[in-house]
Formats: sequence, C-alpha cells, structure tokens
Amino acid sequence: MSVREEFDEWAAAGKDRGMERRHWHTAKHALSRMPVEEGETVVDLGTGSGYVLRALREAAGIGRGYGLDGSPEMLHNARSYTDDPAVGFVRGDFDALPWSSDSVDHVFSMEAFYYASNPHTTLEEVRRILRPGGTFYCAVNYYEENVHSQSPNRTPSPTARPKSRQPTRSRPTTGSRGPTWSNGIASTARS
Repeated sequence: MSVREEFDEWAAAGKDRGMERRHWHTAKHALSRMPVEEGETVVDLGTGSGYVLRALREAAGIGRGYGLDGSPEMLHNARSYTDDPAVGFVRGDFDALPWSSDSVDHVFSMEAFYYASNPHTTLEEVRRILRPGGTFYCAVNYYEENVHSQSPNRTPSPTARPKSRQPTRSRPTTGSRGPTWSNGIASTARS
C-alpha cells in the first residue's frame, strides 16, 4: 500500500483527528518558537487535518495559510474542518512545491518530512519559496517501525521503541544561516 493510500484510509476512518491530538504536544512547542507575525504567509507540508494552520490563524493571525498533502482524503477532511477563506489546501509533492519563489514567510512540517522522496530537493524547494528572512521549522520523531524514517536496507523491528529525539544534522543550503536544534525540532532561516 502506498503512503497516499494509507493516509486516504486513515482519513476515511477519522484517524486524522487522532494524529492531530497525538502531534499537538510537540507541534505547539515548535509553533511557539516560530517568529510568525500577523499577516504573514505560512505553508504546512504534510498538513493532514490542517490543525497547524487553524491554530496559527487563531493564535498568530497569519494572513494566509496553505496546507500541502499527498492524500486527497486528508485534504477533503482538512477543508471540512474550517470555513476560513484565508486557509487553503492543495494536493502536491514535497519535491515540486506549487508556490512562486520568495512568496512564503514560513514553512512548517510536523511528522511528515521523512515522506519526502528526495529530502535534499525538498530543502531546495523550501528555500526557493521562502522570502529572505523566512524560516522553516520541521519536527520529526524517528521510529524504527516507520519504514519512511530509516534507510532502505533496514528492516523494522516489530518490538521497536522510539529512537532518541536527537536530530541528524543536515548541511544547510546556500544562503541559509543553517539549522538550529531544540528537542528534535529543526529550524533554519533564509537570509
């Protein structure tokens, strides 16, 4: 089963709300560190139910929020959870972001970055769409049983426990001040 099919099934079964509840504990800490100001534009990669954008509209007054996901059913549910015209959802791929260069103030991703088919390309795309001074916050908790967060040569253990929350550092893209790390949360700002 593909990732899209799996998340379509989860959305149809209402599991997107469960994901929202489980992820909120970590997401709220990452979001509180983002220097988001009223009126700014935020993209949420792997938006799921769209809870991040709803929270940022309520708490920070973002001007526009866009959620990108590969699952049509997740996007259907996300759209049904808000009637806010400043929040939109689009089906897409992390490696070809459908926004213009220098058009977004902040990018966020919660437990979704490991689904990128080419993480380096995704980081280049994030850098491309960010305005100078924009930030990218990515929160990921790697688990051995998640085949998307490990090398293709490893087999997940059926009794696996969560790995350490210490992130693996990646090389920042040109023009970036580089990542900073806190509790498994990576952030980088474009200069």
